[in-house]
Amino acid sequence: MSSRFIEPGAGARSSALEIAKYVITKCYDDGEPISNLKLQKILYYMQKEYINKFGRLLFKEMIEAWKFGPTIPAVYYKYSTYVCDNLYIRYPEIYEQLDFGLMEKSVLDSVIKDKRKFTEWELVGMTHKEKAWSDAYMAAVRIIDPVSMLSD
Repeated sequence: MSSRFIEPGAGARSSALEIAKYVITKCYDDGEPISNLKLQKILYYMQKEYINKFGRLLFKEMIEAWKFGPTIPAVYYKYSTYVCDNLYIRYPEIYEQLDFGLMEKSVLDSVIKDKRKFTEWELVGMTHKEKAWSDAYMAAVRIIDPVSMLSD
């Protein structure tokens, strides 16, 4: 599986901001709102799981290796005014805007439910152990290559 090539934006139907709105709304609706830092890590794991299950990108934006783990800059800056606070926001229209099949929705929702139970700092520690993040963080250009997110 690791020989597959995933082109940036290949097959991605959504933007990272749309997926972020989905995650924020789902967490809010489930009574478990999350912070921007936790959102970044959940988005990383959603992208990774989506690549491994479906062989294409969930969202087209590249993930960068920042000090506190994988980060999508556009999403980070959109919610950075919340600092460390939870995001008590709802985007009810996002459920209709994102046209996921049952299998896709099941995979994405399971990542959200699994990862949101960890603290922000546990998730930072987990992502720091990921080869995809550590390789990118040590590189001159700190972009996480989607191919590096493929599981063997």
